[in-house]
Amino acid sequence: MNVTEFAYLLFLQAYGQWGVNDQMLTLAEESAELTKAACRFVARPYHAKENYEALIDEVADVEIMLGQLEVIMFREGYKNFRNNVNNRKLYKLKRLYNRLENPSSTLDSVRNDFPMTFIQEEQLKELTKDG
Repeated sequence: MNVTEFAYLLFLQAYGQWGVNDQMLTLAEESAELTKAACRFVARPYHAKENYEALIDEVADVEIMLGQLEVIMFREGYKNFRNNVNNRKLYKLKRLYNRLENPSSTLDSVRNDFPMTFIQEEQLKELTKDG
């Protein structure tokens, strides 16, 4: 059994044991904790190691809850949930690309400080193709 299969079985068990409402509230709680960890990471650079580790923990928690959310939505009859999320992500990535390509004067300085090196030009072209 690989990690994905193991996680899926755990997500099914959590869904069965705690149900939709508890899991949705836990997702909200974990998301709030991630928000808090991200703010602390930026606001308290003198605790960099501690804040980095907290950020990692909260990202892991949120990713686990998002996996559970997918199982929940599928089991609750939202069979196209993953496809709908992927389509929305593509829309938002295209919007981000357009903002980066046509930055306002405020965004220019941010873009220069943090160049987008994690996506190759070919991938950007593929993402922004119509269709």
